[in-house]
Amino acid sequence: MRRNTLKLMALTSAVALGFAFTNGAQAQETETVNITLTTSSAITLTAGNDMDFGEWFLSHDGSNNIVMLMNPFADTVTGTPAGGTSAAVEITPSASIGSLLVQTPAAATLNVYGTITDFVDGSLAFTLPTFSFNGGASTALSTNAGAPSSVGPTTGAVDDVMEFGGTITVTSTPPDLAHTASLDVTYDY
Repeated sequence: MRRNTLKLMALTSAVALGFAFTNGAQAQETETVNITLTTSSAITLTAGNDMDFGEWFLSHDGSNNIVMLMNPFADTVTGTPAGGTSAAVEITPSASIGSLLVQTPAAATLNVYGTITDFVDGSLAFTLPTFSFNGGASTALSTNAGAPSSVGPTTGAVDDVMEFGGTITVTSTPPDLAHTASLDVTYDY
């Protein structure tokens, strides 16, 4: 009896050792697979000319506002007193219209709006900005970020030209000096 028990114990031990060696003895290895996503949605802006309305002799008559209008695609400025009297005479014509070069990686329609930082002198106000895209018609430029102007489509991978104009209204005679304002133009698509 003892022999059978020893043989049975030996067989049971061998089976148990076999389970012990195979349980959890799996090979594991980790390798990294890199993932790449390249995007190209940037808008490249290059400053062009500043908007220069020129040098004016301004004598406000106390009642009729003077309006100076610059077209976005012609470097000429017209000045008209609102009441029809002779209140303004341009001495030196404008030096340049405002412009920017815009480039997108591929053809796209842009959303564009302007933010005006007005003249410090309260007798001068810059309003009603306009633009021309690649020599097209003069169009009002939105100053509302929530309702931008639609521009384009762009050419894609090539500079497109946006030229800017606007209106300066004179409500009283300003001091004799250079007055500055700015138009920040924001693009997205």
